[in-house]
Amino acid sequence: MIEFFFFIGTGLGLGILTGLIPGIHLNTITTFILFFSFQGSLSIVLLIVAMNTMHSFIDFIPNILVGAPSEDNFLSILPGHRLFLQGKGLLGIQLTILGNLGGILISLGVLPIYWLFAQQTKGFLVKTIPWALLTMTVLLVASERKNQKKLVALGVAGLAGALGVIALRLASNQLFALVTGFFGMSTLLFSLYQSKPKIVQQTKIFKLKTRKAWKAIGIGGICGSLVSLFPAISSAHAAFVAQSIHQKFGTKQFLVLLGAINASSMVFSFVALQVLGKARTGSAVAIQFLYELSMPDFLVVLATILLSAGIAALTTILIAKKVLTVLQKISYPTLSKSIMVLLAGLTIWLSGFLGLLVLLVATSIGLISHLQGIKKSHCMAFLVVPTILFYWGF
Repeated sequence: MIEFFFFIGTGLGLGILTGLIPGIHLNTITTFILFFSFQGSLSIVLLIVAMNTMHSFIDFIPNILVGAPSEDNFLSILPGHRLFLQGKGLLGIQLTILGNLGGILISLGVLPIYWLFAQQTKGFLVKTIPWALLTMTVLLVASERKNQKKLVALGVAGLAGALGVIALRLASNQLFALVTGFFGMSTLLFSLYQSKPKIVQQTKIFKLKTRKAWKAIGIGGICGSLVSLFPAISSAHAAFVAQSIHQKFGTKQFLVLLGAINASSMVFSFVALQVLGKARTGSAVAIQFLYELSMPDFLVVLATILLSAGIAALTTILIAKKVLTVLQKISYPTLSKSIMVLLAGLTIWLSGFLGLLVLLVATSIGLISHLQGIKKSHCMAFLVVPTILFYWGF
């Protein structure tokens, strides 16, 4: 038992590391764990589970407070960073924590239903993926109010989709460059040179109607569960679909939604491994390779998720407060320029100088969304179009 808690604690510490530092992905740490794990055990599994749980909470801190994207939660940058510039950065973090906690509770509550549904529909739903994504893309473009903006949105989606296809076909390591350009660098540049913002005093007000919160959590939980059923579909896809279905979400609701999707897709990645025997994430692949979970072991995994979620919620609040204290002593232009230099350096490190070119093009396309006042979600085509082509056999 003491061994279990030691490994869970280690996993929580690693989750803080992967969540706070852009460019250090969960899969990177998981690869090291695989390399040094000469013999699989339940303790190693619990370490991986705890790491994933902590990461799902902490990952929003750099997204919201400094505008540095991750490959899973980049859609949170624009609404979250906007709250930060309004002095409500802690509120943004609290909303994602609420979504994460709610998403985990919803996931565990509907687990029996998911279990039966997954066994009955495996194989059938996969055929609907490209058509569902294509429909959502068209609906999102059509949602722009003016015809001129619809044309611009179509152009942005087309450019983003083309860049995604070209970049990912040239090299598989271009995802960070794409995400950083579309959602990180472009947002920082626009905030820095258009509105000349400064970091205002951060408040600790938290207001969100319970009904709206649970609506976002419910939709997020459902969308997150579908991620585990569909290969090649990520939590970013799920957020895109959820936003397309319910476009009246305000900033607060959307951050709760993203938190719920993030947490539920994490939970169901482990559930799918147990129910379907299929690994949908790098962490699930590692567990599948290291150890065969029995039903009692699986119950211990679920208990670890609950324990880790409680610790992660408190830890995220404490770290966010510390980060905000530091950020309020720094000028916004200095912070933005430093983050942009860091992101460019990480892009070269992770994606090479080709990645730097991809970053520049993606940033330019992302800026069009800001300057024309259209939804930034149209840039999601960089991931949606390659996925559709993949399922159509291209």
